[in-house]
Amino acid sequence: MATANATSATPSNRPLWARGWEAVVDADTYPVLAEMLRSERGPKVRAELEALLAHFWQPRAERRRVQRRAALEIAGGAQVPVRTLDISDTGVLVCVPYGAEIDVMTATDLTFVLESDEGSTRARASLVRVAGVDDEGARLAFRFS
Repeated sequence: MATANATSATPSNRPLWARGWEAVVDADTYPVLAEMLRSERGPKVRAELEALLAHFWQPRAERRRVQRRAALEIAGGAQVPVRTLDISDTGVLVCVPYGAEIDVMTATDLTFVLESDEGSTRARASLVRVAGVDDEGARLAFRFS
């Protein structure tokens, strides 16, 4: 019995939104919505919320850690060397070293170039977010177009 309680009290590793609407909707902040979710109309309310907000909750494509040399090519042919951190079917996370001559906020026509033994692979990319900085440089997330 104690084991079952300890297991149920263990936080889930799944994101909050994947645990169900009841986990997302705080009853103190949204008392009417929380009550509707617990009522007999709960399944219909859940379905309508998911239809309304589904485009915000697209699952992230599976990412693979890949540390390779690559480049961001800016319109006009200039290339900025970067190092990939991880890559998926939809995008890439790279480390742009300090001092790199690129203004990612205004460079809208970017091509990601990944070098491999078989040659180079190219994909158009757009900046999604700045994922942080460390001693090596800025971590930038790009989505393939």
